[in-house]
Amino acid sequence: MQAGAATCTAIEKQAGNGPVTLEIRGFNCTMQLHVSSDPVGAPIFYRDVPRMPSETQKGFIKPLAAEAVPLIEWRMRNVADSSSPVLMTGLHACANRHSFAGNGKTLGLAMDCPQSDKGLCAIVPVQRQMTTRTEDTIS
Repeated sequence: MQAGAATCTAIEKQAGNGPVTLEIRGFNCTMQLHVSSDPVGAPIFYRDVPRMPSETQKGFIKPLAAEAVPLIEWRMRNVADSSSPVLMTGLHACANRHSFAGNGKTLGLAMDCPQSDKGLCAIVPVQRQMTTRTEDTIS
């Protein structure tokens, strides 16, 4: 569940002044959140995955059903903005670990899929239209 704007504003005001205590209703627990007062110097690039776990066999929960994988979108967001544009779709592999080169011209992705090479990485130049090809991968 997303926090409301008033909650986010209250947490932001407390940033750098000590912990914020959050009560999580329905779970009967509290947690302390420490928020840095340092500014964020660049937008955040992230993988937006729908929250819809599925049971593949009795007792085993997998994060996302195979038919939901195409719903994954990659977004870029400035933390001060209330929305984030979709930048990338169609990447149907686990690529949670990703990073841009310091000059912003190259993207590296760890292509860590359950049935594939756990050391597979893609390194591609950043362009308006990007495609990851076999020759862009290393293992």
